[in-house]
Amino acid sequence: MPKNVSPRFLLSLVDLSRALKLAELAKALAVTKGFGVDLILNFISRVGLEKLDLGDLGLDDTHIKYLSNFCDSLGLLDSENFKLSALGEKILNLKNKEAKIAILMQLTLNWEPIKVLSEYLNVVKEATPDEIVEDLGWVMEKRTDELIKLRLISWQQKPFKKPFNPHIVNAIIIPWAVQLEIFHKDDKGKIRLIKPTENYRIHVVSSEKREKLT
Repeated sequence: MPKNVSPRFLLSLVDLSRALKLAELAKALAVTKGFGVDLILNFISRVGLEKLDLGDLGLDDTHIKYLSNFCDSLGLLDSENFKLSALGEKILNLKNKEAKIAILMQLTLNWEPIKVLSEYLNVVKEATPDEIVEDLGWVMEKRTDELIKLRLISWQQKPFKKPFNPHIVNAIIIPWAVQLEIFHKDDKGKIRLIKPTENYRIHVVSSEKREKLT
């Protein structure tokens, strides 16, 4: 059962339509070794320059697939054709790293798992990863059970918590958002929301000024 909020709130936060979107996204989401901003930028650079031998990233084919799925979910890559999107090309062509990170932040703020978690944190103020899994994992399990019964999910026969299962929350969602300074994680492991509009404005102004100087 939910820990920090009522079941009613969670069911209103994640309705069936939103749950289906999350489930579709989570279907291809898996943890990549060495995951983080530097790996993503390195990957974009290699794909954009058509360096298809990605062995020097230290990843096997399975992890390359996981990485491409994540970039696809953010809108950086067309993973089926293994080509950068327009936004991926924009990042590739920027010289300044802060400008690249500003685009990653903007995309992440619109990434459905982060949107849901941000709305949740806006209400509870702070939560541990275990509490996030307990609450948001609970509502995903409830909603995917309904979606399976409605035959809107066909690739899985049992309800699931993903993307708010322990593995994805602890290895992808929280580290990524903390690295982009969307969330803050304190010494006790509690996660809280950093005001994204203020933070994004700082990154954009800084990166735009720096880009003009390069």
